[in-house]
Amino acid sequence: MTSLFRFYSFVPATIVVALCFLSTLLPLERVALVERPLFAQGFDDDFGSEDEEADSEEEADEFADEEEDSEDEVSEDDADEQESAPADSAEGENVSVEVDPFKPYQLGDAAMNEILARDPQTPLEHVDCAQILTELARYDKAREFYRRARNLELSDEDLDALLAKYGRAFFVSLSANPRLKPHGEAFGRYVLESMEKRYENDEEFINKIIDQLNDPDPDRRRIALGEIQGRRSVAIPLLISAYAESDDESRSEALRDAILRFGEIVTPALSAVLDSGDETLQISCVELLTIQAMQKIHSARVALYRAAAFTSKDQELVCEYATQCLEEAVEKKKISLASVAQVLQEEIQKVQKEKTILERDDDPMFVHVLWRWNATEQALFCEPSTRLAGARLDAYRLARALWNLYPKMPIVRKHLFICASEYVVTFSKEIQSAPLKSATILETDEFTHIRENYSVSEVESYLDEGLTKGLYDASVVAALFLGEMGTEDVLHTNAPGLSNLARALSSPHRLLRFTALETIMKLNPKAPYAGSSRVVEALSWFLAAQGNARVLIGDISFANGNVLGGRFASRSFEFDVACSGRELLAKAFQSSDYSLILIDMEMIDETPDLILQQLRLDARTADIPIVLIAQSEYYKLAERLSQKLAKSVWFPRPATDDDLDLLLTLSNRVRTSANIPVEQRQAEIRQCLVWAHDIILSHRSGWVPRGDFKKKDSSLESPLKVYDVTKLQEPILKIAPNPRFLNEAIEALSALGTPRAQEMLIFLANSGNYDHKASVSAAEALKKNTLSYGVLLKTDRIADLYEEYNSTRGTQKRQLEIRGLILDALEAPLQTSVSQAEAFPQVK
Repeated sequence: MTSLFRFYSFVPATIVVALCFLSTLLPLERVALVERPLFAQGFDDDFGSEDEEADSEEEADEFADEEEDSEDEVSEDDADEQESAPADSAEGENVSVEVDPFKPYQLGDAAMNEILARDPQTPLEHVDCAQILTELARYDKAREFYRRARNLELSDEDLDALLAKYGRAFFVSLSANPRLKPHGEAFGRYVLESMEKRYENDEEFINKIIDQLNDPDPDRRRIALGEIQGRRSVAIPLLISAYAESDDESRSEALRDAILRFGEIVTPALSAVLDSGDETLQISCVELLTIQAMQKIHSARVALYRAAAFTSKDQELVCEYATQCLEEAVEKKKISLASVAQVLQEEIQKVQKEKTILERDDDPMFVHVLWRWNATEQALFCEPSTRLAGARLDAYRLARALWNLYPKMPIVRKHLFICASEYVVTFSKEIQSAPLKSATILETDEFTHIRENYSVSEVESYLDEGLTKGLYDASVVAALFLGEMGTEDVLHTNAPGLSNLARALSSPHRLLRFTALETIMKLNPKAPYAGSSRVVEALSWFLAAQGNARVLIGDISFANGNVLGGRFASRSFEFDVACSGRELLAKAFQSSDYSLILIDMEMIDETPDLILQQLRLDARTADIPIVLIAQSEYYKLAERLSQKLAKSVWFPRPATDDDLDLLLTLSNRVRTSANIPVEQRQAEIRQCLVWAHDIILSHRSGWVPRGDFKKKDSSLESPLKVYDVTKLQEPILKIAPNPRFLNEAIEALSALGTPRAQEMLIFLANSGNYDHKASVSAAEALKKNTLSYGVLLKTDRIADLYEEYNSTRGTQKRQLEIRGLILDALEAPLQTSVSQAEAFPQVK
């Protein structure tokens, strides 16, 4: 448009008026002469022949045919094409067309002539020409410039120039402009794709855009602001850093305006920077949070309270500045307990209410952004998460704000313990997507803070409250704390009933049950205590497994259940089928492998409430998701039961693989501790086998009296009979043949003094189902067992083993070696007693 104004500055106004007046007097049949001015005839040589232009117009027509245009309607673009056609295209016939003499391109012919006379070289110059032609409504010529620009290769400098001048929004609009299709659309998409490839996480480019915020040109500032808002996850940390480092007042003002334009979205990022320990960054965040606090953003005010209560010596300046800002924000001379408590308690109530809602119904597909400070990289970063994780992070920050202000207040201490526990557990599972293990929690800074600032009695009370109210995340952290800092005394209580750790062993939460078991094994009690039988019961339950995620299918027809189970098997699930309510309950209570229970409504039609309530009341199945499978006649009943029953959904019987995928997606939305990775399941089983071995060793006397052949060991003179280890034999024998747990099972069997344990060790060594190393290990374990308990096999069985050895061929060297080791193990006690007799001869 600048060239247009420059041209008209050299033309007398009278001539312009005269030309406009004469154009109205021209007869209609001579309009074609006006449509094709003489200066435009030479343009065909530059842009191609009329045939090439026609080809371009045919492409445009083909693109337009895809849209739903009626035959009777003619678009404005088509009208422009007809009006700009040559006069001789009508084969000598005069075409009578009504034309508005004041169309923009008619008045801008001289300006267009100047544009067409240019020789653009760069993509930016082509876009400049095309943009002016578009403003003159010469879409046909503008398309040609976009076509030529599309044929050019875009360099990084070209992209920088295009984005700095026009911004991303211009090319989004260009790609959707029907008047400039197809070439305008193609070029717009080409530029957008190129920008995404280069600038998506390009901090150098974003810093250039940040510098452009202080540009004298208001259009360039507007474009830069739009680009920054489009890249907030990358731009916000760079904006905050630039604001903290800026010494120029005008630049600081521009940066401050850009940051605050994000509104409340940026508040969590500013709150996260308060964890940085960088005084310059923290003071800058306090300034920005103060502005937001004045706008009644409560989370900003809470962050200011937290900064005002910093106790570190190197953050005294931050604390003083935040206090000063708070005094101005709340219009008080000092921070009062009433004002702090009122604001924080309101926020805490809102967050807790939101957490409660999200725990029941939080769509995992909804992406929520979390801002955190990375102490290792000394940088602010964000990560995708769920809304529940965001709510728990907000609650934890609120609790830290209260702690910083009033670390001695009991309610504040309890609130921080609960919120920190929820935050750590949620962060491990949902943010890091890692198996939630006790070691993961122990390594966190939050657990270190708890360990350094809380007492054993205090945490015991939190465990009691957590078990009573179902706060399982806090209970897990409390049990871990007692394992690290407690003693055996926490298992012995003067009050009637069980200790809190013994209660936790019967929790429906799988991780809490395992953590309580781990804590008790660390405490290593030397005397019986109330609830000790639950340790063996918990171990037996964990060992009653195969280490895979299994689905229990309850169906009235075994064949239909197998068909449905086959679909699960194709998705790496193992399955079991039960054809009655009683069989369903028996299988569900016996195995710890189940991560999902499917029940056909027809199978429990008569007693649905009874069966479902038994599954929910038993701790072994209380946390397993239940899916009620229903035919059309059972839809209403299934819906009513699923609404009434916790952690359950209903679904029509899946007929296709897509239906099954939808069912799994729906069931995964049920938050439960039963859905854990297979690797974690197997790790738990291995650890339980180690604990079982340790418990059996503490009861070394076993089931038979010690013989004279046993080695003397002072540590075994008074066996610790705290647990009933007879209940461990069956689960160990069942899991021993599983090759995943073979090494741990062999160790446990070596300490188990029963005939069946010796038989199992012989089977593991002699069956040929395992590699040679495992077979040798089983034979050596058998020797260790017989040295401790003697040979407990019957005479006939021992004779069969000797017969097997004698019948083994000499060519079967490995089998001969294993069977020889088995016989050595059976003969070891006799050899030991002979050597002892020789060492201590009887005196006559």
